[in-house]
Amino acid sequence: MSAYSREEEEQLEDLKKWWERYRNPLIYGLLAGVVTILGVRAWVAHQGNLAVSASNEYEQLQLESRAGNVDAVLTRGGYIIDTYPRTPYAALSAFILAREYVDKGDLPAARTRLEWVIEHAKQPEFVHIARLRLGKLMLAMGEGAQALALLEPVQGDAYAAEYEELKGDIYAETGQTAKARQAYELALDKLAAGADGRMLRIKLDNLDAG
Repeated sequence: MSAYSREEEEQLEDLKKWWERYRNPLIYGLLAGVVTILGVRAWVAHQGNLAVSASNEYEQLQLESRAGNVDAVLTRGGYIIDTYPRTPYAALSAFILAREYVDKGDLPAARTRLEWVIEHAKQPEFVHIARLRLGKLMLAMGEGAQALALLEPVQGDAYAAEYEELKGDIYAETGQTAKARQAYELALDKLAAGADGRMLRIKLDNLDAG
């Protein structure tokens, strides 16, 4: 029994020596871990607060847009993009601003907003939508060749029909009838089940009529 007690005492003494040697690093490590956890929680809370604030601003932006208050829309939309660039609301605001600029006839400004979405949006669907709208805008600005270069390297199965249709529009506008027909037919083939293909068929008929 005494031997067992001495062994315990030796273990206890070793433990005391170990603690005296390593207690400071352990304490500092523990404190660092606590600070890290608190920092992560603070960051998550901050991101949540940003998302809520951005959502509230975007909701107000929509109200101003529906009311036709263009100046307020442009001001608030720019503020959302600059203040909350990492949120989805920044890209959504850019879409609204692009539409407002198109309505005002300021196509270069609309182009800038769409290019911002393509470069910064984290949501792939937003990037596809922005690219398609930018392609149409560039076509309206007489930049058909540049629009094709924008569209050609893109891979997006969910938007394949829209891409091919826009390519057909560009080819048709630039007098490349055979390529336009091929693109429209490919767009029809890539339409989602149940999608309405009447406009594409009208465009094909117009090519034949021309």
